[in-house]
Parts: sequence; structure tokens; C-alpha cells
Amino acid sequence: MIRRFVLPIAAALFAAVAVLSVFAPYLQKDGIWFAWVPLLLLGYFAKPKTAFWAGWLGGAVHWIISLVWMVKLSENGGPFALVVLGQGALGIYMGVYWGVFTWSVSVLRQTRLPSLLCTLTEPFLWVACEWIRGYLMGGFPWNFAGVAALDYLPFVQSAAIGGVYAVSFLVLLANSAVAALLRRIAEPFILRTSGVVQRSPRILKSLETFIPLAMLLCAWAWGQNRISTWYATERKLPILTVASVQPASPCRFSISDSAVAEKRAFLTDQTETAALTIPDFVIWPETPLFGVFPLDSEVHQLVRQGVRAGRAPLLTGLLYCEFQNRKPRIYNSAAVFSTNCVMWSLYHKRHLVPFGEYIPFDKMFPFLQQFVPAGQSCYPGTTAKTLSIPLPAGPFEVGPLICYEDTQSYLARDSVRAGARLLVNLTNDSWFDGSVEPVQHFHQSVLRAVETGVPLIRAANAGVTGCVSPIGTTTVLSSDGKLDGFSGFWVGRVPKMDVPFPTIYLSVGNLLLIPPALLLLGVAAAIGFLRPR
Repeated sequence: MIRRFVLPIAAALFAAVAVLSVFAPYLQKDGIWFAWVPLLLLGYFAKPKTAFWAGWLGGAVHWIISLVWMVKLSENGGPFALVVLGQGALGIYMGVYWGVFTWSVSVLRQTRLPSLLCTLTEPFLWVACEWIRGYLMGGFPWNFAGVAALDYLPFVQSAAIGGVYAVSFLVLLANSAVAALLRRIAEPFILRTSGVVQRSPRILKSLETFIPLAMLLCAWAWGQNRISTWYATERKLPILTVASVQPASPCRFSISDSAVAEKRAFLTDQTETAALTIPDFVIWPETPLFGVFPLDSEVHQLVRQGVRAGRAPLLTGLLYCEFQNRKPRIYNSAAVFSTNCVMWSLYHKRHLVPFGEYIPFDKMFPFLQQFVPAGQSCYPGTTAKTLSIPLPAGPFEVGPLICYEDTQSYLARDSVRAGARLLVNLTNDSWFDGSVEPVQHFHQSVLRAVETGVPLIRAANAGVTGCVSPIGTTTVLSSDGKLDGFSGFWVGRVPKMDVPFPTIYLSVGNLLLIPPALLLLGVAAAIGFLRPR
């Protein structure tokens, strides 16, 4: 009885804590090679049904703790009971993917398939669960296993082949090798207790550890070569100087007329100071203008002041209104204004946050729009497009990503394929100020630069502002050791690229990794449901 129930639950809960420790704020980076081992051992030794329920429990506990930053919404207009209910419901839902993973591992381990084949299949099963989680019902692509590997730069380069999922694959491959080794150590004792004679040659069983390790070494060597190639390439590229202002404006529930005036003055004052570095263009973050363009005259005036203060083109987030059939439509947008204060190009955010920027079905039932936390129910943009920045040498194309759009690989990829040679993430994490969310959000964006082979600049209102290179190195604005929660400006130098640094992912997307991952998960499901009871 103890072995059947208590040990699987203990393994799942241990995995919940171990996986939690490798992400911000804990960042126990060396733990990524072992954190998923308890979850794998649960799949090895528990029956499929037990493995599913225990895995689900462990996943729910992990995610409910991970999402504790959602409670900050209760300080910004969200009813506490509703916020906690949403956090718990999302955590329970996310736990399902852990349950599916442990169940599929258990199903494969109880077949007659070679142990080596199972070990090599397990990372695919995890990747399949991550991909589904990132797309189903709008998706929540947050804290994938690959995000925990940011300190291991050579492994991060695999994102140039298969996206963040390739990095997750390597992390789980290492964990599978360790789990297989522990299983092999424990197996003789289990077989002896069961009265079974072990007949498999040890050399064959050792391959399930050595082959994954060999694959990891090859990935490391390839990553090191890619890093060296980038540094050699970077030295030959022209440089752009970019200034970004971080006003740290409070969210709309804490704003006042005096705060609006103060932050508008701060934007122009800091832009004027940053202009001393002679930037090629200036960036303001998501929705810093406190009004709707082009309806509010004060917003027009602020933009003109910003352009004159920076003496350079201005890329800024804004709420944009247009009329269709005499009905207004509000978009969360990004726009570029030239040095003569003319709007040069415009982008509408495509991937809106449900229950943040809109309420599902609120266009069909307009009364729901009054419950939108952002204050405006937005419409989504429909096309991937670049923002053209007028520079003396000619227009330069950047790919805008607004707020959580930097968590979606396909959006960044679409922008670069459309001609962007720099990604710019405009974000506002003031809703979660004082929590770990801004740092976790920044970590998600690092992989977008590696996947697409172009630099990425983050311009945050309250969050992490800085730059990511095409190989994943970062330079960020900080104050007294803090990465967020303060105001100021950042000036950085980024390479001006005519073509992206080569990546396979930019050409083929998820085709190399996701189809086989989904196929193997489907095979595991078929075996689990069709095998004799």
C-alpha cells in the first residue's frame, strides 16, 4: 500500500519542488540536469493510472506555487477571491500536462520496447506536452524546460534548430539519462526481490545513459562553434545606438492626474538626457501615453515633445483607435514617428491576453467590456508586419512584439520572415510589480533572439529593459542589483544586420521536432488505451 500510493505522490511532490527551483527567483541552474528525474522515476515504477494522478498532483502543486505572482492582480483592481480562484484553476489545468507525461512514460516502460528506445522517446513526450500547452485554448507558453537552461549558452544554441523545444529536449534528455542510470542501479534489487533473474547484458543497458550523453556532448560542441562564429561575424557589422526610457508608471488602478503629468514629464526629460548619446532611434514601452491616439490632443503633444527631445525617430506603444462602420475599434499598438512627427508605420498586437485585454465574447455581448482590467476592450491585429524606422542610411525594419507576444515563437519568426532585422518587445509588467513575474517574463524572450538569429530589445514600463544578442547573451538596465521596479533609461548598441544570423528554425519552424514528438505521444496513447488490461 505504501509503495503503491505514498511513494508515487512523494516522487511527484519532490519533482514539483525540484523543477520550481530551477526557475526565477531561485535559479538553481545546476539543478536542471536532475529536477525532472523524480518525475521520470515515477513513470518508470508506477502503473499508468497511478503515474497520471500522481503526476497531475505534482504538476498542480508546482504551477500553483509558480503562479503566485498572479496574486499581485488583487492589488490592482482584481477581486482577491477571483484572482486566487483563477490561479488555482490555471495551476490545476497545467498539472494535467505533467500527468499526461508521466502516464505516457509509464505506458512505454511497461511494454517490451528496448529501454534505450524508451529513454530516447521520453524527451519527445515532454516536448509534445509543452507544444500543446503553448497553443491549446490560446496557449500558456511559460517556463518551458528550455528556459531554465539560459546559463548554459552552448545548449541554448539548439533553439536555432528546433526553437525553445529543442533546448527542452536536451534538458529532458539529460534527465532521462540520469533516471535510466538510477533505474539500472535499482533494478537488480527489485528483480531479486521479485525472484526474477536478470538476463540482459549490462553493456546494452549502459547505452541508455551513454548515447544520450554523447548526444549532449555533440550539442555542446555545435553550440560552442555557433557562439564563436557569431562573435567573428559581429565584429564586422555596423552598430546602431538605441535609447529606451523606462518610466515605471503605475497601472491604471493606481494612476492619478498628477501621476500622469509627472510620468509624461519624466518621459520627455529622460529622452532628452538619453539624446546626449546621439541614438539612432528612441523607444518608449507599451502604452506609456495615457490616452488614445489619434483622439487625444495631449497624446499628440506628448509624441511631438518626445521626438523633439530625442532628436531621433520614436518607436512607442500606444492605444490606437480607428473607425469601422462608424464604430470605434481600439488596438494595443506600436507606432514609429519620424523626426518631423509624422506616423511612419503602425502595428496592431495580434495575440491579445484573455481576461486582460479583452473578455471572451465581449464583442458579441458588449456589456462584458466593462470588466476588462486594462480599461479598454481591444481588437487583435490580423497580419504580421514590420515597423519601418527612417534612418539617414535608409529605412530599417524592426519586428514589434507587444507584452506577452514575446512568449510566442511563431510571432517573432513571422516578423523576421517578413523582413525584420531587430525584434523590439514593448511591455508593461506594472500589474505584477514587486513579484518575480517581470524577471520570468524577460527569460521567456531570450529564446526568441536565438530562434530568429536577430537581436531583441526589451523596452519595459515596469519590468526588465535591455538587449538580447542572437546567441542569447544579455545586457540589461539595473539599479542596486534590481532588474525591475525602478525608472530610468537604457542606452545600448546593437548590430545592424542585413540578413539574420543563420538559423534552421527561421526556415522550417517546428517541423523538425514537433511532428515526431506528437506522433510518439500519439503512439504512447494508442498503446495505453488499446493494450490488453
